[in-house]
Amino acid sequence: MMTLAAAPSAAQSFAQVDQAVQAGIREGLYPGAVVVIGRRDSILYSRGYGHFTWNPASRVPDADSTLWDIASITKVVATASSAMRLVDQGKLDLDARVGRYLPRFSGGLKNQVTVRMLLDHTSGLKTYVPIYKRAGRSRSRMISLLYAQPLVRPPGDSAAYSDLNAMLLGLVIESVSRTTLDRFADPAVFDPLGMRQTRFRPPARLRRRTVPSGIWRGQPVPGDVNDQNAAAFGGVAGHAGVFSTGKDLARFAQVWLRDGMGPR
Repeated sequence: MMTLAAAPSAAQSFAQVDQAVQAGIREGLYPGAVVVIGRRDSILYSRGYGHFTWNPASRVPDADSTLWDIASITKVVATASSAMRLVDQGKLDLDARVGRYLPRFSGGLKNQVTVRMLLDHTSGLKTYVPIYKRAGRSRSRMISLLYAQPLVRPPGDSAAYSDLNAMLLGLVIESVSRTTLDRFADPAVFDPLGMRQTRFRPPARLRRRTVPSGIWRGQPVPGDVNDQNAAAFGGVAGHAGVFSTGKDLARFAQVWLRDGMGPR
């Protein structure tokens, strides 16, 4: 969990923050959390609470080193940011048809869907479809079923938040960059911003400091993305799959607070 304050008073107390987070633990909402509060030029408060799991013998989360499955924040931190890099490089046109980069996404009203519509969720695609139930663990099958999803609204008509938009945008990035989303995001986004801990598919050596986000046969499972569509994509998808720390996400937020300027 992360909170940012734009311009707090120098004498501001964070006792209420502590109380709110600890209340959530007592009420059983989550076993542990981290809070990072800062502004564009500094971090004012950083603390971990509780434990990785409901087992009191499990580790205490640390804002600097504990990895979390950040779920749909992947859409912003990895996918949208990667798209922005490609736009800066002159390789991606937001107002081009998606079919220009993904020829299989075509036919009927799909020919009117632009890359920008994937970003602002006005493509007309459904909000969510459990594609993995039909695809199993086949990434190629996942992609084929994704292309086959029908539009449920005219393109550009209205906004409806959709995982499918981000899945397709991830494929657009891979098509344009000619590499996988994770291999593009690392040098294009994470490394330049100093997000040293952020990554897709954390290796086994990092599982000890990764908070479990799922359970398998009664046992917590750290390091596996807790999204079945993303898992069927192999753990790398435009809508989910990134693991990060509170400190890294604070760095990302600071870049936005500095109007896009990277670490100093």
